[in-house]
Amino acid sequence: MSWFRRLLGSDAGRDRARAGNNELDALERAVGNRRRDDAAVLKKVRKAARDYPQDPEIALLAAGFYYSVGMYTESRAAYRLSANGEDPAYALTMIAASHVEQGDLDAAHEQLIDAQTADPASPDFSFWQGVLHDLDGRNKAAMACYRRAALADPDEYFVPPRLSEKEFQGLVHKVFRKLEKKYEGFGQDLQGRNVDVQVQSTPTRAQIEDDDFHPLWLGVFEGATAVERSIEDPWSAMPGRIILFQRNLERDCRNLKELAQQVEITLLHEVAHAHGREEDWMEDRGLA
Repeated sequence: MSWFRRLLGSDAGRDRARAGNNELDALERAVGNRRRDDAAVLKKVRKAARDYPQDPEIALLAAGFYYSVGMYTESRAAYRLSANGEDPAYALTMIAASHVEQGDLDAAHEQLIDAQTADPASPDFSFWQGVLHDLDGRNKAAMACYRRAALADPDEYFVPPRLSEKEFQGLVHKVFRKLEKKYEGFGQDLQGRNVDVQVQSTPTRAQIEDDDFHPLWLGVFEGATAVERSIEDPWSAMPGRIILFQRNLERDCRNLKELAQQVEITLLHEVAHAHGREEDWMEDRGLA
């Protein structure tokens, strides 16, 4: 189950070392607000963590927030404390997930051993084990993990669609033709900017180990953006490329219809990067 649905139900045995239900509810509302001011929420999260440094429920909420805003070192510390709570396997799994987010797959593998020991039937463990199998290129093993996760917790997890490389290339080509019809000059613009569209099954190890790269990205633009090109810098005129990561895209979708929609959004997102647009601009237009 998702992290802000993992609150302990009982208030029995609480003392001042543990937050009350009202405090927990207020913090949950703050971290769960999609329109939140992250700086303001961070202040509330840190205050709650200071006030109740040993409360695993507060730690779990704090860990989830830290994770959501990319504060992975802080999230690991909070998840370790929350492992003393009701669902240690989830907390230990999310420590592994934070390592994945930062591209440290070896640390993630090691951490998942602890999560498996805590609860080998945990759907969270199964899902993230599948993610690691995907990134290691073990497609069949990954799908077996996703099936176990979906069977154990169908409200939270699902079995993603899987296509052959040829089938996925065909889907991307179909989406590209749709965009060319919808936006006149779409393909010509990419050709004129010397930007190619490519597909990779998963990111390479070299990409994953790059500090500026995110292993779970759905796609990436590599090259000089429109605003970075300059006649004074001949390297900025080198060909660029948009890479779509097939397994990451599939894992994000429940069916082929969702997959086609996500490919379209991701392709437009990376084209916007090629034009020098930032994430805020894309979020305002539903491309993030």
